[in-house]
Amino acid sequence: MLLILSLACSSAVQPTSIGRRGALRLAAALPLASSSLPSLAADNEPTVKVYFGAGCFWHVQHEFVMEEVATLGRSGTTISAVSGYAGGKNVGSQGRVCYHNFQNVADYGSLGHAEVVQLEVPVSSLPAFSKKYFDLFGERGYRHDPQDQGGEYRSLLGLPGGADSPLFPVIKEAAAKSPMKLYRGVGDEPDTIGARAVLVMDSDAFPFYPGEVYHVSAFVL
Repeated sequence: MLLILSLACSSAVQPTSIGRRGALRLAAALPLASSSLPSLAADNEPTVKVYFGAGCFWHVQHEFVMEEVATLGRSGTTISAVSGYAGGKNVGSQGRVCYHNFQNVADYGSLGHAEVVQLEVPVSSLPAFSKKYFDLFGERGYRHDPQDQGGEYRSLLGLPGGADSPLFPVIKEAAAKSPMKLYRGVGDEPDTIGARAVLVMDSDAFPFYPGEVYHVSAFVL
């Protein structure tokens, strides 16, 4: 079974980016958003794609699926949280980034990537989802799965523009209420476990690569 699944990794997909101008428009929309009441996003409300990593992506994806259900009222195919890989400087042949496999084809760890979960949320909900991410580390700044160690499990997040994004203050504010510190990511970093560090990636420079279908299908509600 593993032999078959290992060949099913998807080719690299460059995600559609909102771009710098789009990010400026999204940042301008933040003061208009209510931070107290969960609600369904209006059809025309701007959204942003972000990814988050903190150890194994199965746990992280579960947490964000539950947050999409609770905060946005999403279900089924409207849930956007998808497991995948990001943060590496290299890709395999045909642009592939794959899970560990017997053939060692485009192995995400060897290519410098980490396990992450990407989701697309209304800009007004970015504060809630940022808070959810930093809450994963608890009061002590520990990952929930310290047994998983290595660069594949480092803590990182990505958004268009990274630390230079107009939306970065939202991330910074959420981090300030946690024990975690933010550092500009440069790619291919080692594990951050024990350092209370989160690497901030520019998702335009370090895009998200979707994981294999068998990683994500169990979370469709």
